[in-house]
Amino acid sequence: MGRTSGSYSKSRPHSASSSRRAKFNGRSPATPRGGGGGGGSADCRVFVGNLRYETSWQLLKDHMRSAGNVVHADILSGPDGRSKGCGIVEYASSSDAQRAIRDLNETT
Repeated sequence: MGRTSGSYSKSRPHSASSSRRAKFNGRSPATPRGGGGGGGSADCRVFVGNLRYETSWQLLKDHMRSAGNVVHADILSGPDGRSKGCGIVEYASSSDAQRAIRDLNETT
């Protein structure tokens, strides 16, 4: 669906080194926003880039769930509501987030 990188913080840019990215080219007919939950530690958040614009937060969450307990998944969108092709996934623990970075890198 996209590339993942380490923990995410709003004060940091959304890019990360290529060694810490994952690819997942998920396919979904709709692009709803949301995902529920959230508000946890930045160490538990993973940035996912290179998503197809059609990828929904549900599809992202389902794919990323293989690495651990996903608390929240969201697709970032612009002011026009169109997907930016990236998202944030929050895990219940930092070890789940690290597992996602390690195991889901360059996955589809």
